[in-house]
This record gives sequence, structure tokens and C-alpha cells, in this order.
Amino acid sequence: MGLDVLVVDDSMTARCVLKKAMELAEVPVNDVLEAANGREALDLLEKKRVDLIVTDLNMPEMDGIALVDGLAERGIIDTVPVVIMSTDSSEDRVTQLRSKGTRGYLRKPFTPNMVRQVLEHVLGAGYCRPRHEVLVQDVSSVMKSLARFFSEPADRIGFPAPNEGIWLATVPFSGPLNGELRVAMDKALGGEIVDAIFVGQAEPYQKADMAEDAVKEMANILCGHVLSSLAGLKPASTPSPPQLETVDQTHWQDLLSDPQTVPFWVDELAMLVQLEVQIADDAIPSA
Repeated sequence: MGLDVLVVDDSMTARCVLKKAMELAEVPVNDVLEAANGREALDLLEKKRVDLIVTDLNMPEMDGIALVDGLAERGIIDTVPVVIMSTDSSEDRVTQLRSKGTRGYLRKPFTPNMVRQVLEHVLGAGYCRPRHEVLVQDVSSVMKSLARFFSEPADRIGFPAPNEGIWLATVPFSGPLNGELRVAMDKALGGEIVDAIFVGQAEPYQKADMAEDAVKEMANILCGHVLSSLAGLKPASTPSPPQLETVDQTHWQDLLSDPQTVPFWVDELAMLVQLEVQIADDAIPSA
């Protein structure tokens, strides 16, 4: 998941500084489009939809205020957040631009932390958090609450595939965020989860079915936590019922090689979590 951002500034240096600041702030960016003035920005927006516009004010040909007016005339400012970056941060100027529909203000010069704070305020904290950070936090919380297990992220280099069997639980979701959460685990971990939850109540002949149900429920709960972490107070996406299948070690290695996958040790057993997510066209509403 990444944001498509349009950066508008007549200074190539200023555009480069903002791109570097977003990178250092670990804002998940898919693509950065650049324009040297408001006219170039409007021309680009006729060809490409973006998730965020960050614009300077003082530019030749069409300045930032004229650009904001142009965005309002085209209805773009109602659906795409606009952030102003400028040396002018007077109260009158900020009030004027907010009245026109802009959502945030970055005063030059800015730090990566300032960029992240403004974008978290404008977009919601979850949209600006690295996916790895979200998964590590939520896997830890869910495994601790559900089965009192300790989990920790692992190094993918040399991370082993289970020998006895592998379950893959897939939870599709749709709404402002669309995609799938996939959880692959050693089948022995499913049995451990049952033992931790039912504490001796599971009969041996019931354990396999109970483990399947427990793995699907764990994946469902984890998906709910992840979506809440990403969307914050914004409208939630809706998960579909989890799907469970048995996969082989080749499938495990394919998942492990994907950069979106995070490997974990859970109670000394192996687990992979992969998040594939896209922002829907109307996922970032106006204020």
C-alpha cells in the first residue's frame, strides 16, 4: 500500500527535500509526481489521480492560492487532501487557506518528524505508518490476548519452513481499504493455540477441527486489528470470512520472499503474516 503524492513547487530543491523527508519519516509512498507551478499541477491532475497534494504558495505562472482555487473549481479539493508548504505561516494566511478547503500546513524548513505529524493529522495515523510496524504491533497484541503467546519478528534470511504441515488462512477485505491478510503457520502452532485457549478441555479426536477453527478466528481477529490500526477513526473496511487451506513448503517460500510478508516466531514456532492492501479511490474523504 502506498500513496500517490503530487508535489508542487518551483524549486527543484524544495521538491527533493520534501521527498526525502517523506522517505525518512517512513511515509508509505507509491509514486511522487512533480510540478513547478499550479498550471503544471492542474495539467497533471487531468491525467492522473493522486491521494495527496502538497503545494508551495509563491510560484510563477500560477501560484499556490490560484492552484487551490483551481482545485476547488474542479471539485478536486473535496476529495483529495491539500497541504500547503510555505515560509509564510501567518495566522491570516493559514485561516484564508483553510477556508478554501486546504487540510494542513507545513512551514519551511521542516523536518521528517514535522512532515509525518502533519500527514498523520491530514490522512489519519494509520495511512502513514509503515506496514511492518503495524503488523508487528498487532500480531503481538492479538497473540498475547488470544493465547498468551509471546511473538517477535524474525529475520527472513534462513527462516525455516515447517516440516510437519502448513496452514494458510486468508482474510479478504473490502471498503476504503481493499486487499487480503494472509497468515501461514506451522500446523503445530494451531494445536498450541487450542491448548492455550481450552486448557485441557479439547479431546484428541476434536483437536484437529478445533485447531482449524482457532486459526481462522485468530486470522479474523488479526485482520480486524490491522484494519483498525490503518484506518483509525475513518470508515472501516469489512473482512470476509477466513478461508483455510493446507499449503506446501514451496508456497511458504513464495510468501517468505515477498517484501510485504513479515516472519514471526510465536511460542518458538514459525508464522508468516502478509498484508496486501490498496486504498480505494474514495478512501480519503474531505474534512
